[in-house]
Amino acid sequence: MGQDQVHDFEPGIDALGLFWTVPIPRQSIAIDLDAGTATFQMTNLTIPDFHDIVNALSQNPTSTSGMVSFATHWHATSGLMALTNTHDGFTGEYRQSTANIWWSAREPSQNFAFESDPAATSTTVNTAVMGHERNGRFFPHH
Repeated sequence: MGQDQVHDFEPGIDALGLFWTVPIPRQSIAIDLDAGTATFQMTNLTIPDFHDIVNALSQNPTSTSGMVSFATHWHATSGLMALTNTHDGFTGEYRQSTANIWWSAREPSQNFAFESDPAATSTTVNTAVMGHERNGRFFPHH
């Protein structure tokens, strides 16, 4: 069956059911769709370590305090594509891309630390996309 999971760094589920989502500072994101570059990075984001997904999804999960840092960089490999889907309620401009990521995590109470290989050594498995999108209440309903 494999080794048991011992760390699960993620924001959890809020009271309204929104999961794996946290507010982020605007300066953590940079995108220049015309130049074909984008970056999303966070440093020392305090986040719970639920230790395994079963605990994280349980009614009364327990956790310890962890910290993660990451940097993701996208580089366009195609021209700009406009796409509107009125049925599903979104519109946007997108560019297919490659993506590279570096990631680290720490959980001090268990003296645990992990750091991935450098971002330059990562590869895009299928495809990555960057873009600007309007959806939900920001999509013009007709």
